[in-house]
Amino acid sequence: MKISRYLAVLVVLVGLVNQVHAAVVISGTRVIYKAESSEQTIKLENKSDSPVLVQTWIDGESNNRRADEAESPFILSPPVFRLDSGKGQVLRVRQFTDIAEKEKESVFWLNVLEVPVVPEDGVNNYLQLAIKTRIKIFYRPKGLEGSPDTVPEKLKWTVEKQSDGVLIRCQNETAFSASLTEIVINAEGVEHRIDASMVMPGEIKDWYLGDVELSEVTGKKFGIINDYGSVMYFPMNP
Repeated sequence: MKISRYLAVLVVLVGLVNQVHAAVVISGTRVIYKAESSEQTIKLENKSDSPVLVQTWIDGESNNRRADEAESPFILSPPVFRLDSGKGQVLRVRQFTDIAEKEKESVFWLNVLEVPVVPEDGVNNYLQLAIKTRIKIFYRPKGLEGSPDTVPEKLKWTVEKQSDGVLIRCQNETAFSASLTEIVINAEGVEHRIDASMVMPGEIKDWYLGDVELSEVTGKKFGIINDYGSVMYFPMNP
């Protein structure tokens, strides 16, 4: 009987977690920080019906480090604050130390951790869940060769048959990051979609597709996110 009761509670909790959504909404999906800028601002808004406590920090790693472990050349203010229902808060990002990379973009991570404020009544029955949202900050040095708008056409693609399937390789020789979303291969009347990821300047990244005959490939394209957060599709250039 006890086991059944515990299982029932667990099922309810799992259901609640699956329905949880971030209360704090970030304006935009990315931040472009140009070296000549004195600061960048980011708007947050609490879309929920309850107040939340918010902690923010910037990290140079993508492995979800805590605020006290994070390292970056930026100051972010305010780092901790309360955000009431329907209210907004502007974050200010300023560079305070030099960034070594001068000939290509660098990527950092903005972290926004929200914790619901415990209500005055019903504390014993209150489930408190912290939610963290992360977006990329692209630091763009001054005078980079080329333009971010031309990155899609300058990516070099290789699609070749191998013993264990089809190798899809992307080489980014530009000074800008390529935020890929997916790779789409049309072959034998079937559309194959592969989740892709960011390819940094100077980086080569590989993906694999199952056993597909290259002679039957009728279309190859990829999705990439531009500076404005929109996903655009382009054909693969060899």
